[in-house]
Amino acid sequence: MATSSAFTDGLTFYRQTRADGGIRTGILIAGSMVLGRFDEGEGEYDPTLIWSVDLRCAGSGVPRDRQGAREWLLHHEETVTAGFRKFADELNVGIDLDFYPLEWDRFDNLPEGVRLKVVCSIQRRFEATVLATELRELAEHWRPMIESLTSPQALTL
Repeated sequence: MATSSAFTDGLTFYRQTRADGGIRTGILIAGSMVLGRFDEGEGEYDPTLIWSVDLRCAGSGVPRDRQGAREWLLHHEETVTAGFRKFADELNVGIDLDFYPLEWDRFDNLPEGVRLKVVCSIQRRFEATVLATELRELAEHWRPMIESLTSPQALTL
């Protein structure tokens, strides 16, 4: 079983929505951003996070370089998106608001030597169904989202 530090030292895909509607999406390796993008919101500047979803990947089968990370995430699209959908289905039932962040790791068909975990945070006023909708959106648009990420030097912050 992977430890928390194994996930911290591994590969993380993240997507965050801010109160001003801005959306930040990216990939971290060992905590450093290697690919990302920021889509401006239309609201008045407010960087407060409304929700965030991390897909944390650990193990010997997880790449440690930028291009390898993108290719690996695309190659395992079916496993990842099926997991997002399965977690979303469970969230439709509801969640216990006493436990944050939400963590889920019941993926099927994992590659040898790999552990995946979804970690989500939402403002308490949001319902689980909002997060379920966002997880389904991630699953639906996974490939173009990953393909649209750029190197940090090209980001506009």
